[in-house]
Amino acid sequence: MSQAPTAPTLSNLSVLENAPAGTVVGTLASVDPDGTLVTYSIRPASRYWHELTWASWEDAYAGDEPVHFEVLGNQIVLTNSFDYEAIENLVMVGVTVTATDLQGEKSVSFFDIDVIDVDETIYGNDGANTIMGTALNDKIDGKGGNDRLEGGDGHDDIIGGSGNDVIKGGNGHDTLKGGTGDDRIFGEAGGDVISGGLGYDVMSGGVGTARDTFLFENHHTSKVANPDVITDFTGWDRIDLTGIDGNTKVSGNQDLTWIGTKGFSGHAGETRFVKDQSDTYVYADINGDKKADFAIHFDDALSLRDDYFAL
Repeated sequence: MSQAPTAPTLSNLSVLENAPAGTVVGTLASVDPDGTLVTYSIRPASRYWHELTWASWEDAYAGDEPVHFEVLGNQIVLTNSFDYEAIENLVMVGVTVTATDLQGEKSVSFFDIDVIDVDETIYGNDGANTIMGTALNDKIDGKGGNDRLEGGDGHDDIIGGSGNDVIKGGNGHDTLKGGTGDDRIFGEAGGDVISGGLGYDVMSGGVGTARDTFLFENHHTSKVANPDVITDFTGWDRIDLTGIDGNTKVSGNQDLTWIGTKGFSGHAGETRFVKDQSDTYVYADINGDKKADFAIHFDDALSLRDDYFAL
């Protein structure tokens, strides 16, 4: 009586994202008790994992029915590259492998193949670099020099580094950080997170009604004598000041307190605004001496409210 071959095993269960077509993922093994030749076939296991959350294969690819693996002899081989970021931060793909002997007896195994994220950051150098992103989700680090960095389409992550940089997010929901120089940062289309970093920075959220967040990581990022400028703040946008310690005289990170247009009273953490004919300034006193230790310059006359801020 014919017996089925043993359940197939796979020698390796991971593949680097963007590994080229033809990359060998692993070697299959199965033994037929009858001593006949074993062949293998593969198909998607109708499941994948992203950010540790299970979902269906069909949902993952929006019905595109991709084929990323094939069997050549006794090896699983890539037919198309994976993109970890483009497919919902894909971290694992399920496949079903069938071992079949010459009598048609079959055994099946299920494998979860890890997709390993690779650092795809585009790095500049200490020169004046011009780096243009793609339609994908780019990571760009300008390093030193006075750089021009543009994300293009996709949800991009861009840091200027040192130097006086020009940074443009393009389309998509981008995260843009100036670094240590005097930078000009443009979010452009999409809801962006914009952080000037150290130095004198001029920041613009861009067109449309998508919410931009202007992030100030600590009180050193925007000096009172020469504060960072936000050129186009609207009620859609938000100012994130949660990284600023509201009271430097005690340990920990204390919240700031919004007091509107009132003057400082000597309580650490008070945050106020002053509006003149064409400009608006926000000031924060973080040590209770009734003097501003942090400031932001808005290039418009605005009536600001506490709900515009995360304090």
